[in-house]
Amino acid sequence: RADVAAETCRRYQGHPDAPLTPLGHKQATETGKFLRVLRAELLRLEEENGRKFDEVVVKVSPFIRCMATCARICQELGVTQVRIDYNFCELMYPHQYPHNPLPDLELKKKDSRALNNKYEL
Repeated sequence: RADVAAETCRRYQGHPDAPLTPLGHKQATETGKFLRVLRAELLRLEEENGRKFDEVVVKVSPFIRCMATCARICQELGVTQVRIDYNFCELMYPHQYPHNPLPDLELKKKDSRALNNKYEL
């Protein structure tokens, strides 16, 4: 989270929709690579046991840092569809958010192309 990481916290402090840090992007990519190996094992077990999942559903919080994390993981997994779910969000503690941050999310302000360009989704 850029609002708490040492190198970017001043820039994003108090921002309700702070982006992912460069380290966060790297960690998300590494997580995707790890999950890709795990997925290969799951596919092997499905075939071995004669069971198969009908579909893989990926849901993500509407916060930009969550969507960036999800994008990196999905890219590694080859997943092309994601559902944004407004029920997946942080607890809205009054000491952290003086007002509801959901109306101020980047997702509400920019179209998908602009979000992709700015945040590398």
